Amino acid sequence: MDVNADIPGVRRPFTALGRAAALQLKVCGLTEPLPETALAGVDAIGLNAVPWSRRYVTPEAAATLRATLPTGVAVVLVVADPPDGHVESYLQALEVDWLQFHGDESPERCRSYGRPYLKAFPARPESLGRLQPYLEHGWFLIDAPGPGGTGERADLSCVRELVDVGHRLGASAFVAGGLNSENVGDVVHDVRPAGVDVASGVEVSGASRATKSPALIQAFVAAARAA
Repeated sequence: MDVNADIPGVRRPFTALGRAAALQLKVCGLTEPLPETALAGVDAIGLNAVPWSRRYVTPEAAATLRATLPTGVAVVLVVADPPDGHVESYLQALEVDWLQFHGDESPERCRSYGRPYLKAFPARPESLGRLQPYLEHGWFLIDAPGPGGTGERADLSCVRELVDVGHRLGASAFVAGGLNSENVGDVVHDVRPAGVDVASGVEVSGASRATKSPALIQAFVAAARAA
């Protein structure tokens, strides 16, 4: 599968295509610059463009954060049913490697922006039949059954089934939903996803701005890599 065959010049930041490849690590909802050492071992960061999220960043703030990232860390723009012109305002302000959709977007809408994308699916049985039209770029994301970014855990038996179905369709899965340094090793070991995605599990407790902790990020990276 050549996941970028129809997008000349777009680099593909995620290198895993199957379970035997290196586990990909994504930190989602960055709101403030971090020291380069905090992101050692991280493959991608998510910038949240959902206005009602406490992790929301403006296009200008997103561009500033992009400029602080270490070389090789991909930027994933997170959106949910964006209004006309919203995604374009970010694409004009900064280099976005991938888009991540959390709403009711159609496959046509997802591909209309000319970027590789991954669609998020809740860890529910009804998601099993919805995957295939969204897998053209080889990745999808499995999130908690409720709103994303809340720290809610997903049912691992459902997650495992979604990972398996995606794998049979030639796609790799990121698993999200309530992950932290204490449980990510078990999830990686039990489910064998191609990637894991963390937000609240690496944030400073009680911080209103969803501030990421360098120490918690590195603990998460170490635990995931050791699994």
